[in-house]
Amino acid sequence: MLINCVAYESGRKLADIRLEEISDYLARRGCFVWVALRDPSDEELAKMQVEFNLPGLAIEDAVHGNQRPKIEEYGDIVHAVMHLIEFEPTDDLRVGEVHAYVGPNFVLSVRKHSTQNLMGVRARTEREPELLNAVVPLMDAAGKLYGGRVPLVCAKSGDYFRDVADHLTRMNAVIDTIRDTIGTAIQVNLSMVTIEESETTKQLAAWAGIFAVATAFAGIWGMNFEHMPELHWTYGYPASLAAITATCVLLYRRFRRVGWL
Repeated sequence: MLINCVAYESGRKLADIRLEEISDYLARRGCFVWVALRDPSDEELAKMQVEFNLPGLAIEDAVHGNQRPKIEEYGDIVHAVMHLIEFEPTDDLRVGEVHAYVGPNFVLSVRKHSTQNLMGVRARTEREPELLNAVVPLMDAAGKLYGGRVPLVCAKSGDYFRDVADHLTRMNAVIDTIRDTIGTAIQVNLSMVTIEESETTKQLAAWAGIFAVATAFAGIWGMNFEHMPELHWTYGYPASLAAITATCVLLYRRFRRVGWL
């Protein structure tokens, strides 16, 4: 969808123009064209490729989308890909994408899956005509725009891009710190869960040991043989219960002493 198609001359807004007139205005000396598209169709992108004489590979990235932040050069044309992070009403995060094609006398911006716009940038450049010129991947991309050999179209803006790269470096450091903190918190939580599971296992093992001893006594004295010691003893039943109880109490106290119960 077309958002804006504006021609500038000597830094001043000249007129809103039709797409078919882009190549005509680009041919005029001192003329600059800025076109903004949002979620364009393949046909609109193909038309932009013809009007601005853009490389097919650069347009292909905008057609398919889902590109990493990067900066590529095609002769005197620079193609920049940036990601936009914005909150949805449901507090979820939406990741948008912006493709910016910058030439000596034009800017083509293509936004995909984003509600943000560049109207503020456009308004500022119209007020100040002299300006008409994911984080880790962006650091490498921004580094190409200052120091050493930079694209000609960005040659006079090295100081600004260096400042952007500095902000990206600090932002990346903050993100790394947050990532490390989250990782540490997860490890601590897993350790606490493991400790709790270990304590539970100890308790279960202790109770299982106590009941195993009681079961062993009951199993031995419960065997139905004719000739067994104490089988016809008058105090056999209470004595067996007393022995089982005493043994279980001793085991319980022992487990409590070692911290298993």
